[in-house]
Amino acid sequence: MGFHRTRLLINPRLTCQPAATSDNVPLVQSRSAVAVSWSHSWISTAAAMWYVYIVQCADRSLYTGITKDLDARLAQHNAGDGAKYTRARRPVQLVYSERAQGRGLAQQREIAIKRMQTAAKHQLIANATGDRCANRDGL
Repeated sequence: MGFHRTRLLINPRLTCQPAATSDNVPLVQSRSAVAVSWSHSWISTAAAMWYVYIVQCADRSLYTGITKDLDARLAQHNAGDGAKYTRARRPVQLVYSERAQGRGLAQQREIAIKRMQTAAKHQLIANATGDRCANRDGL
């Protein structure tokens, strides 16, 4: 079920034969390199899709965060298992989301949004279209 990825480890002391691909083509031609492979459900060869989101809390404040699964994260917030900030401000409602290519870019965008003034955040939400648009009732 997990994704498969191969990582190359370089060690001049090793004299192992390089690993081969499924069609028996060597991955590396050097004697000093050994390919190590592992499998995890959270590792992917393609960049994972991340989301930056804004939720409106019951007290009408806004909370910004990142996630790989919007529905699951929203459920966590509403169950009290999300961020500490939203636990005492439930229920929360998704008002904005946007996609990011990787966690790093999502974190950068999250920080940029958190640095915005409240009026600018409301303007961002109001101008959202397409996949960036979420339920904005009551704003």
